[in-house]
Amino acid sequence: IGLSDIDDIITWEQGRVAVITGVPGHGKSEMVDFLALKLCLRYGWKIGYFSPENYPFKYHFSKLSSKLIGKSFDAKFMTKNEFDISHKYINENISFVYPEDDMTFENILSKATYLVKRIGIKQFIIDPYNKIEHLREKGESETDYISRFLDKVGMFAKKYQILFWIVAHPRKMNKQKEDNSFEVPTLYDINGSANFYNKADYGLTVYRNFKTGNVELYVQKVK
Repeated sequence: IGLSDIDDIITWEQGRVAVITGVPGHGKSEMVDFLALKLCLRYGWKIGYFSPENYPFKYHFSKLSSKLIGKSFDAKFMTKNEFDISHKYINENISFVYPEDDMTFENILSKATYLVKRIGIKQFIIDPYNKIEHLREKGESETDYISRFLDKVGMFAKKYQILFWIVAHPRKMNKQKEDNSFEVPTLYDINGSANFYNKADYGLTVYRNFKTGNVELYVQKVK
């Protein structure tokens, strides 16, 4: 993606599943937007989003536009021409789905399939996992359901040769006693199942270090 700190560790491929986690408010969505846009800009990997936490679309558009132009989404900083450039790029390369009437995973996948076949997306992002309406089979445990869910994601990614991103919240995090900060969560800390680690191809944690003022990216897994 043009950043050596990441490129030395990760080679991004289609047909893979990337799971990204982090303490709420630490910037998971911002990081996945940044990484996906880098792949889109450099390689033409068009993006499809199911991102209800960034709804309405105009809110998400403003964040994507700022990343593309490198300026705050404000007329004081971004010119009309820069806005038009970002608007055109987003319309041509990024699609959004928000099925208000049916939030099941099966319906979201059907819309992702449409985007693959009609638009040619090469990345699909679910942000976050917990906003999906999950339909467990009778007697199915949460662990078994998550395993089945991730198998479907993996098969979809391979079948259509896309990079499938999943943003997932960790379980409630305990603060460290020394400085009252949160511990850095891992994929094993995601609520529900260790399968988020076991079945991911890429595993990332986003962590905001309030001591330094920096956002840190921890690469937990590269298959």
